[in-house]
Amino acid sequence: MRNLNHPNIIEFIAAIKRGSDRYLLFRWAEEGSLRKFWEAAEHQRPAVTKDLVRDVILQIRGMADALDKLHNYRYGGGSYRHGDLKPENILCVLGHSAQDDQFNFPILKISDMGLAKHHTVATQLRHNTSTQYTTTRYEPPEVALKSDLGRSRRYDMWSFGCVILEMMIWLLYGSDNLERFNSQIIDEGRHRSHWFKVDKDKDHAFVHPHVQATIKALYYDPECRADTALRELLKIVETKLLVVELDPPATPIGDSAPPKSTSGSRAYSQELMARLDDIVARGKRDESYWFTGTNRQHIKDLKVDKAPELSFLSPNSAAGRNQPLRPRNSFRASRTNVDRIVPEIRFEDQPSLVVPQINVVEARTKRV
Repeated sequence: MRNLNHPNIIEFIAAIKRGSDRYLLFRWAEEGSLRKFWEAAEHQRPAVTKDLVRDVILQIRGMADALDKLHNYRYGGGSYRHGDLKPENILCVLGHSAQDDQFNFPILKISDMGLAKHHTVATQLRHNTSTQYTTTRYEPPEVALKSDLGRSRRYDMWSFGCVILEMMIWLLYGSDNLERFNSQIIDEGRHRSHWFKVDKDKDHAFVHPHVQATIKALYYDPECRADTALRELLKIVETKLLVVELDPPATPIGDSAPPKSTSGSRAYSQELMARLDDIVARGKRDESYWFTGTNRQHIKDLKVDKAPELSFLSPNSAAGRNQPLRPRNSFRASRTNVDRIVPEIRFEDQPSLVVPQINVVEARTKRV
């Protein structure tokens, strides 16, 4: 971190030893994490302007450059990936002072390098990567599909795609819509989950249906429907970052040419930087590229079509996809008294179901 000395990486000041304790001292981030910044009362529904869109994209470009420097760091041989990129690990520090009540977007700095992993050989030659305890929500699909293989630097590109999409939702619709978006990324148990889903054999993954539906909805926003910087940014997220496919394999570190992904596969940091540089260059030539100027007072919430229903059956409740249902245990009712029937139900093969106590009361009629 000290050698990189990058404006979008939190500054490391000192390592301190006091008795048997060890401390790391970093710059103070007065605005807290990016997540806290989004949730602050004064930031919950920002007024979209040309300057704000430009500042947000410039900070995204700065963080992409920081990741590129980290991924291609040569000091001591090899390179690094962050391994736990998320809004909570991006800190906000004050930049220039706001003028005329203008929204002051902070400088974003990547922090918490505790999971940073050193790469000394190409990904396809490594096995059983040792990094643990990462935040599972922002993990890429390869952790579920190829957990026995080494994880490449493109691990960070998926996580960064999650952060950028959240940033776009906050920017255009505010923190309430962002919270609503996150609450819908759930698994079969209705718990918040990864941004992807895998089939039962764990040999195929796809972007979570609600994430796909949200990206589709954003394309209908005035700022993404026109030929704008935000539309191009959304396209990058959809086609180069939140992408399951990792072909071709990572280029060995010793190769002079930067690695390049094929069409339909996740981008490397150099490719992301090139795309973002194109956005910034076009914005400098044509300021209307940042913002259409559309009045957004009538635009309240992001309208997302309902994603396809998830299956909430236990994995053991059926023989498999397109297969007949597994035979159920027989239902046997035994009369315990004249007023109550207690059914005998076996749910051993459905551990994910919560079975309530079932009381079936026998109806009686009175002859008059």
